[in-house]
Amino acid sequence: MIRHCCIPHLIVLLISLMCVTSGCGQNGSSDLKSDVPVRQVEPGPHHDSTALPTKSIEAIQTKSTTVQTESDERNALSQDDLARSSWENPFRPRLWSCDGWRIDEDSMVSDFEEVSLATFRRPYRNVVIECRLTQSEQSAKDSPAESPQCFELRLLEKSTGNWIGLKTTAESVLLSHFASDQRPALQLLRESPPEPPSDDNHEMTVRFSMTPNRILIAINGRLRINASRPASLMHRDCLPQFVVHQPGVRLSDLRIEGD
Repeated sequence: MIRHCCIPHLIVLLISLMCVTSGCGQNGSSDLKSDVPVRQVEPGPHHDSTALPTKSIEAIQTKSTTVQTESDERNALSQDDLARSSWENPFRPRLWSCDGWRIDEDSMVSDFEEVSLATFRRPYRNVVIECRLTQSEQSAKDSPAESPQCFELRLLEKSTGNWIGLKTTAESVLLSHFASDQRPALQLLRESPPEPPSDDNHEMTVRFSMTPNRILIAINGRLRINASRPASLMHRDCLPQFVVHQPGVRLSDLRIEGD
């Protein structure tokens, strides 16, 4: 006589034999593989992106848009202002949206420790911008390793937030394009190698030319970059935007000419 306690063991054994015969063992193996969690791999960074962190890009974009809107509400430009094609030292507060700049009669001086941003409120489709950047004596004493070479000049298309920009550092001259159409990305278009050391690295002259299809950049009288104008900014009105990342930099001898 078979004891009742052995019946469950026999049932389990019979079920196991039936699964092996019908091929359930293979399906069971497949089910175990499907239960293994799949590790999701995040896509890598944009191959052409510069070292500027995404958070910094977003912060600068948000700040520039906000300041520009507030300035427009306070003081709209006249038709004469908008119609002018050439400006010599246009250092008048009503012409600017400023954050971190102090405007004087013939220049502007950066005041903020991190980012000082100034947007000229007259838009241009094609433009030539010339300016001089000088580090103050006090700033040179406080930060001898810094210089006005750490500077950005952008042409910002306000409706989309796209811009093309020059960035100068002690090591190189960079031309970048920021596109916010789908996934925000900062693309490096051109990079110019460093120049030989200068006797006075606390002063710099910049000439930025945006023609209908070209971007030309000269630093201290020498052409450093000649590149195609990005398609996203073709036939678009853009606002000149000046960015400095340290206090005590003076922007002077400014000339803006275009249409």
